[in-house]
Amino acid sequence: TCHLQHKCSAPRPYEGYRLQWVPADQVRAGDVVAFPRRAVTATPLVAVSIQFDKVLHRQHLVGEHQVPVDTDLAELLGYFISEGNAQERGLVGFGFHEQEQDYHRATSELSRRLFGVRVGRDDYGESHATTIRFNSLEIAAWLRQQAGTHAQNKRIPAFLLDDPRDELLRACLRGVFYGDGYYASTPGRKSGTLSLTTTSETLAYQVRHVCLRWDVKSAIYVRHRP
Repeated sequence: TCHLQHKCSAPRPYEGYRLQWVPADQVRAGDVVAFPRRAVTATPLVAVSIQFDKVLHRQHLVGEHQVPVDTDLAELLGYFISEGNAQERGLVGFGFHEQEQDYHRATSELSRRLFGVRVGRDDYGESHATTIRFNSLEIAAWLRQQAGTHAQNKRIPAFLLDDPRDELLRACLRGVFYGDGYYASTPGRKSGTLSLTTTSETLAYQVRHVCLRWDVKSAIYVRHRP
C-alpha cells in the first residue's frame, strides 16, 4: 500500500541527516535509505509505433499503428494497470463493478479513439461485474510488453515515467487510482491521504518516484497475507 500526503505537520528529523554512500551489507535497522529522483528526457515522445503482421479474413496484413502519446493514452494505460488484462490470443479486457458506469464509458471511448477497435461489453449479474473488451493481437502484445501481464508485475511504462510532461503522469495515475486507489481524511481537517493498494512491488516504487518528482510525501507499507 502506498500512501500519499500533501500536508504534514509531523517533526522532520530527516532535514538534519547527512547523505553518504554505504555498502548494502552495512545497512542496519533504523537506518534511513534515500532514493534519487528519476531523470526525465529532454524531448518528449510524440507517438508510439505498434507493428502488426497478421492474417485477418484470409488477408495478410503488415503495417503499424501510430498512437499519439497524450493524456488519453496515459489514462487508458492507468486503467489497464489497475483493472486490465491482455491475453496472448489478443483479447483485452477491463473489469469493473457494474455501477462504475463512468469507468465503463471512459475505457470504451478511449479504446475506440486510440486504437480504432470495436469494443464489446459483458455483464455478469450474479457477481455485479462488467467487462469492457476488444480484440487485437498487436495491441494486446504491446500492452503486455509495456505494462505487464499479471497484477504482480504491472508497471507504468518507462516512456511515461521519463516524459517531462507532468500532465501525462497525472492522467496515468488517475486511471490507476480510479481502479485501485482510495482517499481518506480526518473530520475537521482539510488535508487527506491517497492510498493505492497493489501486489506489484514495481508499481509501488514507481508511484513513490512520481511523488518525489512532485515533492509529495509518500510511504510504502507491506502486508503479508496468509
